[in-house]
Amino acid sequence: YYSLDAQGMAVSNSYIEALVGQIVSPNRGILVFSPVLLFAIAGLVIQCREKRIGLIEAGLIVSIVANPIVVAAAPMWWGGHSYGPRFFTDVLPLACFF
Repeated sequence: YYSLDAQGMAVSNSYIEALVGQIVSPNRGILVFSPVLLFAIAGLVIQCREKRIGLIEAGLIVSIVANPIVVAAAPMWWGGHSYGPRFFTDVLPLACFF
Protein backbone atom coordinates (compact mmCIF):
# COMPACT_ATOMS: atom_id res chain seq x y z
CA TYR A 1 0.00 0.00 0.00
CA TYR A 2 3.00 2.28 0.07
CA SER A 3 2.90 3.14 -3.61
CA LEU A 4 0.01 1.97 -5.76
CA ASP A 5 1.71 2.95 -8.99
CA ALA A 6 4.75 0.84 -8.15
CA GLN A 7 2.50 -2.19 -7.73
CA GLY A 8 0.82 -1.59 -11.06
CA MET A 9 -2.65 -1.05 -9.60
CA ALA A 10 -5.01 1.35 -11.30
CA VAL A 11 -6.13 4.26 -9.15
CA SER A 12 -9.65 5.51 -9.77
CA ASN A 13 -9.97 9.27 -10.08
CA SER A 14 -13.75 9.25 -10.15
CA TYR A 15 -15.28 10.28 -6.83
CA ILE A 16 -18.78 9.23 -7.89
CA GLU A 17 -17.49 5.82 -8.97
CA ALA A 18 -15.91 5.35 -5.56
CA LEU A 19 -19.06 6.44 -3.73
CA VAL A 20 -21.37 4.18 -5.74
CA GLY A 21 -18.85 1.34 -5.54
CA GLN A 22 -18.90 1.43 -1.76
CA ILE A 23 -22.67 1.28 -1.62
CA VAL A 24 -23.77 -1.15 -4.36
CA SER A 25 -20.66 -2.86 -5.79
CA PRO A 26 -20.92 -6.68 -5.91
CA ASN A 27 -17.56 -7.06 -4.13
CA ARG A 28 -17.59 -4.02 -1.82
CA GLY A 29 -21.14 -2.73 -1.55
CA ILE A 30 -22.57 -2.30 1.90
CA LEU A 31 -26.12 -2.88 0.65
CA VAL A 32 -25.03 -6.12 -1.04
CA PHE A 33 -23.51 -7.58 2.12
CA SER A 34 -25.90 -6.01 4.64
CA PRO A 35 -29.28 -5.56 2.95
CA VAL A 36 -30.86 -5.33 6.39
CA LEU A 37 -29.60 -1.74 6.40
CA LEU A 38 -32.54 -0.91 4.15
CA PHE A 39 -34.64 -1.30 7.29
CA ALA A 40 -32.35 1.21 9.02
CA ILE A 41 -33.02 3.67 6.19
CA ALA A 42 -36.75 3.05 6.59
CA GLY A 43 -36.47 3.60 10.35
CA LEU A 44 -34.62 6.84 9.76
CA VAL A 45 -37.33 8.04 7.39
CA ILE A 46 -40.00 7.18 9.96
CA GLN A 47 -38.15 9.08 12.68
CA CYS A 48 -37.76 12.10 10.40
CA ARG A 49 -41.45 12.10 9.53
CA GLU A 50 -42.43 11.90 13.19
CA LYS A 51 -39.86 14.61 14.01
CA ARG A 52 -38.14 12.48 16.65
CA ILE A 53 -34.59 13.40 15.65
CA GLY A 54 -32.60 14.54 18.66
CA LEU A 55 -28.92 15.35 19.10
CA ILE A 56 -27.89 11.71 19.37
CA GLU A 57 -29.72 10.77 16.19
CA ALA A 58 -28.30 13.79 14.36
CA GLY A 59 -24.79 12.85 15.42
CA LEU A 60 -25.30 9.27 14.26
CA ILE A 61 -26.64 10.45 10.90
CA VAL A 62 -23.64 12.73 10.39
CA SER A 63 -21.24 9.91 11.28
CA ILE A 64 -22.93 7.41 8.98
CA VAL A 65 -23.12 9.80 6.03
CA ALA A 66 -19.60 11.18 6.52
CA ASN A 67 -17.94 7.75 6.43
CA PRO A 68 -18.52 6.93 2.73
CA ILE A 69 -17.84 10.54 1.76
CA VAL A 70 -14.43 10.48 3.42
CA VAL A 71 -13.55 6.99 2.20
CA ALA A 72 -14.55 7.84 -1.39
CA ALA A 73 -12.08 10.72 -1.31
CA ALA A 74 -9.23 8.33 -0.52
CA PRO A 75 -7.16 7.12 -3.47
CA MET A 76 -7.65 3.48 -2.45
CA TRP A 77 -11.38 3.46 -1.67
CA TRP A 78 -11.80 -0.23 -2.49
CA GLY A 79 -9.86 -1.37 0.58
CA GLY A 80 -7.12 -3.46 -0.95
CA HIS A 81 -7.20 -7.19 -1.58
CA SER A 82 -10.09 -8.12 0.65
CA TYR A 83 -13.73 -9.03 0.17
CA GLY A 84 -16.66 -7.13 1.56
CA PRO A 85 -17.30 -3.65 2.91
CA ARG A 86 -14.40 -3.49 5.35
CA PHE A 87 -14.46 0.31 5.63
CA PHE A 88 -18.04 0.13 6.93
CA THR A 89 -17.42 -2.19 9.86
CA ASP A 90 -17.23 0.66 12.35
CA VAL A 91 -20.41 2.30 10.99
CA LEU A 92 -22.66 -0.79 11.02
CA PRO A 93 -23.40 -0.64 14.78
CA LEU A 94 -24.34 3.02 14.40
CA ALA A 95 -26.76 2.22 11.58
CA CYS A 96 -28.39 -0.52 13.66
CA PHE A 97 -29.66 2.18 16.00
CA PHE A 98 -32.27 3.21 13.48
